[in-house]
Amino acid sequence: MRLLASLALSSIGGVGMWSVAVVLPAVQAEFGIARSAASLPYTLTMLGFGFGGILMGKLSDRFGIVVPVVVGAFALALGFYAAGAATSLWQFALVQGLLIGLLAARRASRRSWPTPRSGSHGAAGSRWRSARAATMSPARSGRP
Repeated sequence: MRLLASLALSSIGGVGMWSVAVVLPAVQAEFGIARSAASLPYTLTMLGFGFGGILMGKLSDRFGIVVPVVVGAFALALGFYAAGAATSLWQFALVQGLLIGLLAARRASRRSWPTPRSGSHGAAGSRWRSARAATMSPARSGRP
C-alpha cells in the first residue's frame, strides 16, 4: 500500500516539475516573447523545487508526512488554476516558482530513509561501491 501511495504522489508531484517544459511553446506564443524569456518560469520552478524540498522536509520531520502532502496538493491545484489565469509572464513565472515549485515540492521524511544500522542500507551501499569500482577503475587507469 505504501508503494502505491508513493508512486501516486511521485507521479502527481512530478507533473508540477515538468508541465512548464511541456507548455513552453504555448507560453511563448501566448505572451509573444522569445524562448529565453519563456524559460524563466521553468527556472523559477526548479529553484522553488530546490528550496521547497528543504522546507517540506523540515515540515515532514516536525509534523509527519501528511502535512506536506496536503499542503503540496492544495498548492499544486491552486498553482495550476492560477497559472491558467495568468495574464503576464511575470504572473505565470511567480505562480510556477512559488505555488508549484516551492509549496508543491514534496520530499520524504528523513525518518523514512534507512539508517546505517539497517541491513538493506549497508548491503546497497556495498553493492554501489563495488559497481562504481568495477566501472570507474578501468576508466581512471586508461586501460580498456
